[in-house]
Amino acid sequence: MKMVKKKRTTITLDEIADFLLVLSIFLFAYRGNLGGIFAILSLVIRILKGKFIKATANKILLLWSLYLLVFPIGLYIVRNINFEFYAFMGYILSFSILIFANELNYERIFKYIYIGAIFIALSVLLQFLLPGIFDSIAKIVMPNNVYTSVINRNSTGYVTGLTREVSYAALFLFVGFLYAIFIKKDKMLGILWLCILFLTGKKAQPIFAIIAVCIVFYLQTKNIKKHLKILCTIIAGVFAIVISFPAWSKISFLERLVTFIENIKNGSDIIGLTSGRTVIYERAIDLWKQNKWIGIGWENFRNIGAYGRSEYTTWFNHFDVHNCYLQILCETGITGMIIFLSILILTIVVAIKILRRNPTQYVKFAEAYFIFFWIFVLTEPCLYTDSYVIFLALVLAYIFKKQKITSLGVDGGKEN
Repeated sequence: MKMVKKKRTTITLDEIADFLLVLSIFLFAYRGNLGGIFAILSLVIRILKGKFIKATANKILLLWSLYLLVFPIGLYIVRNINFEFYAFMGYILSFSILIFANELNYERIFKYIYIGAIFIALSVLLQFLLPGIFDSIAKIVMPNNVYTSVINRNSTGYVTGLTREVSYAALFLFVGFLYAIFIKKDKMLGILWLCILFLTGKKAQPIFAIIAVCIVFYLQTKNIKKHLKILCTIIAGVFAIVISFPAWSKISFLERLVTFIENIKNGSDIIGLTSGRTVIYERAIDLWKQNKWIGIGWENFRNIGAYGRSEYTTWFNHFDVHNCYLQILCETGITGMIIFLSILILTIVVAIKILRRNPTQYVKFAEAYFIFFWIFVLTEPCLYTDSYVIFLALVLAYIFKKQKITSLGVDGGKEN
C-alpha cells in the first residue's frame, strides 16, 4: 500500500521572515519608515527562532558587511550628521543579510520579489494606459506626500507605478526582466518586462539592463553565437513593439533619446545623457578638493552640496551626486575611495571566477544584477538607496555564501 504524502499546510517562521524581508524591500520604495519597521520584524523573527547562529566566514561578504554598516554609520557619528530611521534600517538589514548569508532561502526570496515585481509592473501599465483610474487608486492607497510626488513625476513624463520614485519602479522591473531571462528562461517574457521598463521613461535602466545581460552571457559561455542570437531576438522584439504600437510615442524616454542623438549629431551639449547633472558633479569635485583625504562625511553632500551657493539652492538642495563613485570620493575622500575600490575590484575578480566555474541560472541572475548595479551607479545614487542596497546585499550573499576565497581562487559553491 502506497503511503500518501500529506501536503504541508502550516507556514514556517522562516517563510514569514523571508516574506517580511521582501515586503520591507517593496515598502522602502513605497514609504521608507514602513519598510524599516518590517525590516525589524524580519530580523526579530530570525533572532527569536535562533536562526542567526553562525555568521559567514567568507572574507568578501565580511568586507562588504563592514563597508555597508561600520563605514557609513561611523562617518555619521564622526561628522555628527542626522540620518533617517529608514536609511539606518536599510544598512542594518543589508548588514544582517551579508553576515548570515548561509541562513537564507534565496530561491524563495527571489520568487517572492518576482511576484512583487509583477504587482509593480501592473501598476506601471495601469498608470501609463489608464492614468485616470490609476490616479483614483493612488489617491486612496498612497500617503498625500507620496501621491503628490508621483503626480509631479508623472507630469514630467515619468511613470512610477505604486512607488514613491521612478527609480524604484525601474529597479523591480529590471529584476523581473532578469528573472524571466535567467530563471524562467523565457525570451518573450523578458521582452515584455523590458518593454514595461521602457514605459517608466528612464533612459539608463533599459540600456544598462541589456548591457548587464550581454556581459553575463559573454563571461559564462564559450558558445557566444548562441547567446548573441538570444540577445538580438530580445532587442529586435523590443524595438518591433516600440515601432508598431502608436501609444509608445508618449514615452518620455524615446523623446529624450531622439534629443540625445540629435545633440550628438549637432555637436551640442549632450545634456540628455547627464540630465543636467554636470553642475552637481562640479560641485562634488569642489567639495572634495576642500576635504581630499577624509571627505565631507557619508551622505553629507545632500546636506551641504548647495550650502552657500545661491545658484544651486533652488533645485538640488538635498540631492545626491547621482554618480556614486564621485559621491564616495567627495564624502569619504581618497582614503574611503581606496578602501571602496579595493573591495569592489576583489569582488569583481572573484565573481567572474565563480560565474565561469558555476554558471547556474541563479548565479547568472545574481551576477547580472551585480553588474547592472555598478554600471547604474554612474548615473544614480544606488549605494544610498535602501531597496537597491538591500538587493545588492542579497545577490552578493547568494554569489559568495559558500565560497572559500584563497589568493583570488575559488573553492566550493553548490547552488542553494
